[in-house]
Amino acid sequence: MHSCLHNVSRILEFCSHLFFQSSNQLNKGVILKNVQHIFFDLDRTLWDFETNSREALLMAYEHFGLQQWFDDSMQFIKKYEAINDQLWALYRKGQVEKSVLRTKRFGDTLKQAGCLSEPVAKDLGDFYIQESPKQKKLLPSTAEMLEELNDHYELHIITNGFDEVQHFKLENCGLDHFFDVVITSDSAGYKKPDERIFFQALTKAKAEAGNSLMVGDDWNSDIIGARGVGMKQCFYSPQIEMLNDRTDEGLIEVGHHDHMVDFLKSQR
Repeated sequence: MHSCLHNVSRILEFCSHLFFQSSNQLNKGVILKNVQHIFFDLDRTLWDFETNSREALLMAYEHFGLQQWFDDSMQFIKKYEAINDQLWALYRKGQVEKSVLRTKRFGDTLKQAGCLSEPVAKDLGDFYIQESPKQKKLLPSTAEMLEELNDHYELHIITNGFDEVQHFKLENCGLDHFFDVVITSDSAGYKKPDERIFFQALTKAKAEAGNSLMVGDDWNSDIIGARGVGMKQCFYSPQIEMLNDRTDEGLIEVGHHDHMVDFLKSQR
């Protein structure tokens, strides 16, 4: 009798496992079929931040004659980028003000090279903020992707960047007409991954979290932030070679914008 009950239990467990696997396969991908709104991050997702920033930094290096303090332009750029990353991490936590960040990142870079001129740091900061948004390099297939998606979805932006800078980038690159709602952390008063910036964007776009997809390159700010409010997520990283379908978790991972377009086409 005990052996019989044990066998029945194992059969039921096996059937349950088969049903769970079958259910997962049936649901895989279905979770993205009801997407109506797509929210994009801007820097490193659409706008090629590294290329454009380095171009502006190279211009600054030449314009201000920084070769007197640095061995070459790459040394200056590398030192700046390391310091800038540290200060942006503090800015996202609300520990550094925007006005301080703009000058301090250059002031600290110059100090490492032995230049203690605060006016030069301020002029560098102003020059960079003026020239960097003028650069127009987009990540591969960005314009083509937006053209395709614009016919089927409402498109929006949620970015942690400065308000005047991010709007200028969009206009200068000719991308502004694709987006109905553009929310910056500057204007919202909150930075991703704070749920309040996502809720503000959803409200302005007249969207529901359940029919919205967030696309971004920052796992914490974009993916974890969007997941926290119930949005679906697309993690973009050029290091990803093939689309990783994790739609049973509300997530896909892509290394190229074409991958996301093709996947969404298959869901329509």
